[in-house]
Order: sequence, then C-alpha cells, then structure tokens
Amino acid sequence: MGNGCLRDRELCDQRFASHFWFASDPLQDRESLWIGQRSRDSLHLCIAEGVFVHTHTYQSISFGYAAQSITPKQFLQQLMSTDQTDDSPDSVFWTAIGVELGLGVIAVGLGWLTGVDVRQWIPMIELGQTADIWGGLAIGAAAAIPMLIGIELLERVEWEPIRNLKTFEELPVVSTLLSLSAAELVAIALAAGVGEELLVRGWLMAWICGPLASATPLAIGLGLVASSVAFGLMHPFSKTYVVLTSIIGLYLGALVLWTGNLLVPIAAHTVYDAVHMLLAKRQRQRELQQR
Repeated sequence: MGNGCLRDRELCDQRFASHFWFASDPLQDRESLWIGQRSRDSLHLCIAEGVFVHTHTYQSISFGYAAQSITPKQFLQQLMSTDQTDDSPDSVFWTAIGVELGLGVIAVGLGWLTGVDVRQWIPMIELGQTADIWGGLAIGAAAAIPMLIGIELLERVEWEPIRNLKTFEELPVVSTLLSLSAAELVAIALAAGVGEELLVRGWLMAWICGPLASATPLAIGLGLVASSVAFGLMHPFSKTYVVLTSIIGLYLGALVLWTGNLLVPIAAHTVYDAVHMLLAKRQRQRELQQR
C-alpha cells in the first residue's frame, strides 16, 4: 500500500481503533484495509486501488457486490462525517416505537379530518363481552402462520431479487435492531401492528370502502387494492420487497373483510413481525458464534 494509505491506517488507529484492522487479501496477494463496524455487525472491504466492496462474511475471498468507487481516504472522510449519528440500540428502539405508534396517531387525525372512525372495526370492551376481542386476537395469531411459512419457502427460491432481500439484514440499522432484546423486538412488532394497521386498514381502506354493509364490490375491491399498494410503498427497501409487502397487504386486508375485526390483522401483523425478527436475531447470533 502507498504512503497515503499508510497515513490512512494511522488515522484508522487514532479515530476508529475498534472499527478497523488490516489483513492480507489472498486473492490479490497484497494487504488490504478491512473496515468492520463490529458493534453494528457489518463488514466492508476497502482495497488499496480504491474499489469499495461490501461483503457478508469475514473471509476476503467471499466478496459481495461492488457498491461504488472510492479511495480509502475518501471513504474514511465520508465515514467520519457521518459517524456521529446516534444509531445506538436505545436510539433505534425508541425511534422505531415512536415512528410506528406515530402512524397510529396520524390515522386518528386523518380519520377525524375525513369523518372515518378508525376504531369502527375494533370490538368495544364491554364487561363480560370479550369474546370478539380474544377471538380476533386468536384468529390473527393463527393467520400469521401462513405468512411465516410463505416467507420461509420464498427465501429458498434461487432468484437474485429474492436472495437480495437477505442483504437488508447487513444494514447497520438492521444489525442494531437485531441486537435488541427479545422483549424489545416484540414491543416494536406490537407498535408496528397497531400503528400500521390503524393507518392502512383502519383508515385508508375504510375511507375508500365506506361502511361495509352498504359498500359496492367495486368500492371494496378498490379499497383493498389501494390500501395494499400503500402498505407496500411504506416498505420501500426494494421493488421486490414492495411487491411482497403489497401481497401481504392484500392478505391482511382480506382478513378484515372476512371478519370485520381489525384486531385480526393487528394480531397477525404483530405475530409475523415478532417471529420474523426473533428468528433473524437467532440466526445472527449463530453466525456470530461461528465467526
């Protein structure tokens, strides 16, 4: 490596001692700069010639995809300019909770503005009359099972857009998210289930459909499709993910139309998110132990 890179190495030692180290590259027979943000469980490789490559393992022979052309010095300067952002586990947790519950507050506000009661499909709590509540939650929990099975089968499909979905778990914020405790992940899943369902199904679909008792098939179909597409667009990680979440949205919307109970998709959404995150967390822990 040139003197410039050696100076960068000194800078690494001074500024990011816990994040950087050097290792030999068996493919190129030279020393390369490994940049690993260990606390976030992500890893990058910056080769001396200036090719920035993202990799998913600690083995330099297992390259990922080329992200951009950047010199080691430029990369360090860019990282130093953004490293001060707070993406600690506590920050990620409270941000996720705030955003998801905030969607529920927005739903209530939009409902007030448009004359839609977002609680109309939620059974009222009455003394001795809780069958609809517990029944809705039970049906919703069971309704999460087909989604979980479907995702598990989908992840086994050898198609690049599907394989790329796994790369989201390598993002720093997702890695930090998976470092949270099981209870915190369940809390986030519950907040997402309540907030997103109140907004997408409780307000948007209800607004388009109108009262189900008098809604036309066209209005019901339009409300179901529009709310499902909106649900997909709320998860813009990739085109494939938008399509996938839109399909899930159709399923969750159909549950509302079938049962007339918003607690069903809320429970299904919550259980799906919770189980999915907990399984991803367990898989991440296994990978760390193997390393």
